[in-house]
Amino acid sequence: WDPFNFIVHKAGKIIRDCLGVIAGTGLSDLQWAQARLPIKLSGLGVSDPSLVCYPARMAAIITYFDRASSLGIREPRAPSDAQGVMDALSNWLGPNFEPIASWQERDMGPHTTAIPAFEPDHRSQEWWSTQLHKANIRQLSHLGTTRDQARYACQREPHATAWLSVVPQASKNLRIPSAEFRLLLRWWLGIPILDPKMAGSKCPQCETRLDIFGDHAVSCNRNGAWLRHKAVQECLLHTFISNGIVCDSEVVVGGKDRPADLWLPSFSSTGPIALDVTIRHPTCLSADISVAQATKVVKDYEAAKVQKYSAICQTAGCTFTPFGLSTWGATGPAGGEFLDTMIKHIVGSKTGSEKLQAAFLIRQQLSVALMSQIGRQLLALTRGVSAAEANQNLLASPKSQTWLLQSFHPLALPLKPALTICEHHSLSGPPPPDADDPQAPPPSSLSQGSSSPRGTKILGLKFDGGSRGNPGVGGAGGHIFLWGAEK
Repeated sequence: WDPFNFIVHKAGKIIRDCLGVIAGTGLSDLQWAQARLPIKLSGLGVSDPSLVCYPARMAAIITYFDRASSLGIREPRAPSDAQGVMDALSNWLGPNFEPIASWQERDMGPHTTAIPAFEPDHRSQEWWSTQLHKANIRQLSHLGTTRDQARYACQREPHATAWLSVVPQASKNLRIPSAEFRLLLRWWLGIPILDPKMAGSKCPQCETRLDIFGDHAVSCNRNGAWLRHKAVQECLLHTFISNGIVCDSEVVVGGKDRPADLWLPSFSSTGPIALDVTIRHPTCLSADISVAQATKVVKDYEAAKVQKYSAICQTAGCTFTPFGLSTWGATGPAGGEFLDTMIKHIVGSKTGSEKLQAAFLIRQQLSVALMSQIGRQLLALTRGVSAAEANQNLLASPKSQTWLLQSFHPLALPLKPALTICEHHSLSGPPPPDADDPQAPPPSSLSQGSSSPRGTKILGLKFDGGSRGNPGVGGAGGHIFLWGAEK
């Protein structure tokens, strides 16, 4: 029995359980695999100890052998845990992963005086962590349902995760209310929004049969799709005006048609631009939609908009530009190109970190505007009301952007303001029965101030939802504390 591996396993389980409490349900292995990926890879940025400690230890071992001669150590010996660390990494990366497969052919016990050849990258913790993340990504790309694969492919599009890296700031329009944020976490990880027993029930707005993952709620035209469109439109309008760029909205071009959600008369040297916003949900067409189909949905809608309005705008003496967005957060090809041009135009006079921050702020505000409304659509589904009613109730709430959570759906119950999850165990013997063992006694790991017997190690995690921020993870405004203690 290895106490170190036991602690790592327990720490990972506690963090996973805590995230499950935040989401309101347990996480499957697939959902946990995505959650522990970095935000830039479409995860939640939740650190799994096993994805941190083993790469760090392996890098330290290789660095020791690399520097042994310069430290005057003639016969460096591998630490006693070297074989265990390699075994753990092999479980993640596969038995044939190099260079571990070659290293394991030799004795890596405490009497080893050399290690097979290695590359400079092998001394880097980042390199080993990257390999583990790649293995996670390969798992996500091949496991789960067809919808899971399409969902994950859409989430990996550029800048789709901007909303997850936000630090809540109401003054900069960078805040998603807690109730919506928790539902967005479930939706993002592919966790059902509704009880599976409700599958096939009718949508309260259009009588179409519902799915439990929220696909219909997000794509239903009667469930606040226009509010979502308007939120993105107003976010862009505010960005232009606040940066001194002349802009108008809902401008009629060519008679009765109104392709200009935003009208930019002097933004480009080539003449006025009619910008048309379109938002599409890639995974609403079918539960069996392929990755290739899902990733080109927005592109196809942008092309359809160009075919419909380009000639009209050209006759009117302006340029038509579609601004396509996926409900998973990414822009279409035309929308992405325009957003890049817009950001360069606005931040062009800035330099250094100020320029990077200003550019990222624009993307974050746009992402939060979009995802806030999607969260509201999901919230409306759980309440059996329309998104417009949900929006009106939110604005009328005396708590301002805070829902009365007592009426929340049973599968999305809110987390208490503070929760402590503790594991008490002795390190002098074998581990206690696993909590997943049906023969094990009921766990007592959830507590609000439990005491531990003398002579034990304590591994604990505390979630503090905070008084104003969103709950829990990656930009959510809460805090998660992990500690170890001896008593």
